[in-house]
Amino acid sequence: MECRIRFAFDESKAAQAAAYLLRRHGEQMHGTRLVKLLYLADRRNFVDSAIPITGDDFINAEDGPVLKNILCLIAGEDAPGSDVWSRYVRPAHGPYLACAGNHDIGYLSGWAMRHLDAVYDQHGCRELPMLCRYTRQLPEWSPPRNGSAEIDPYLILREEGFTPEMIEDFEEKASAVYNLRVALAQ
Repeated sequence: MECRIRFAFDESKAAQAAAYLLRRHGEQMHGTRLVKLLYLADRRNFVDSAIPITGDDFINAEDGPVLKNILCLIAGEDAPGSDVWSRYVRPAHGPYLACAGNHDIGYLSGWAMRHLDAVYDQHGCRELPMLCRYTRQLPEWSPPRNGSAEIDPYLILREEGFTPEMIEDFEEKASAVYNLRVALAQ
């Protein structure tokens, strides 16, 4: 079965979710840890509601699954004309990030914050190599051949025990949200 679930990346939600986790951490956080925690929260929100928090694309990287656009933002590759990420997240030193001071979380639902909290409580203080090892053990991860490779959301749902009928329902919900976000962005 081919999955037709597409997400629409929401930089405001991504930046607010990142800042939320950075504040929870209370200090600077390694960029790899941040993108892993955001991936796990997006994955959990997706499995529970058909919609990831950030709307980012799931990809396989050498150190396990991550989020495509957030990985670029962490690397300093902002979207042209966009300063949303930098209002919430700032580089600290080396690969570390810190909260930039904006404490607005208006784009995050209570549901999203509960998933962020649950993921942070479970994984936020793991040693980074252990966190990477954990994500490489997720059933959707496979070693990428050339840097990174997309993860089909269908694989996650199938591995979580969803039936084809349930996945079809997820596709409909995700499609409605995707179409709405695209329409609002225009």
